[in-house]
Amino acid sequence: MESNKPVLLFDMDDVLALFAEGFWDEVALRFPAVKIPHISVSNSWDLCTVESGLTREMMLEIFESPYFFRNLKVAPHAVEVMKQLEEANANAFICSAPYITNPTCASDKVEWVGEHFGPWWQKRVILTMDKTMVYGDYLFDDKPVITGLRKPSWQHVVWDRNYNRDSKGLRILNWESAYDFISTLPVPKRNGFRVRIAKFRAFLSSLL
Repeated sequence: MESNKPVLLFDMDDVLALFAEGFWDEVALRFPAVKIPHISVSNSWDLCTVESGLTREMMLEIFESPYFFRNLKVAPHAVEVMKQLEEANANAFICSAPYITNPTCASDKVEWVGEHFGPWWQKRVILTMDKTMVYGDYLFDDKPVITGLRKPSWQHVVWDRNYNRDSKGLRILNWESAYDFISTLPVPKRNGFRVRIAKFRAFLSSLL
């Protein structure tokens, strides 16, 4: 990685992939009597808390269906921006939490990235249940609050949705404005520990 560029982490569901839209399609197909609010007006990130006739059992039937995550649509303009980042050789990765009770979710996510964004990005997929454990400078994610075992190294850039309007800090509106927004992000100062680690790795490389 180039030290003069920030390390970028991109969430998948409802950032790169149209997760909620895919979910609505499945609800309409399987449970046509159930009506859930559009993501543009929903006040809840957690679909289980949305006031509708949707039960947790119905939700799990969809989330745990093999290939559900493989068949999601890609967000408009995401391909163009990710291609620009690839061409710029950005320090960028895709960081997503798999749905562990779905037997194909992890492989579906990796294959989905390969189909829509190509092998360069496919090799940069990080699947984790705790994003605070992943090193980065900026995490682009729609979840209102992200917690985990440690204080994250990254700064949360909130991907704008109706349900996260109360979240503080940096905010990005859409993929149309994403590349210009990313281009303005400064490289955070690296702390002394990381600098020492980098020098130690360089020293070891010189011995080989």
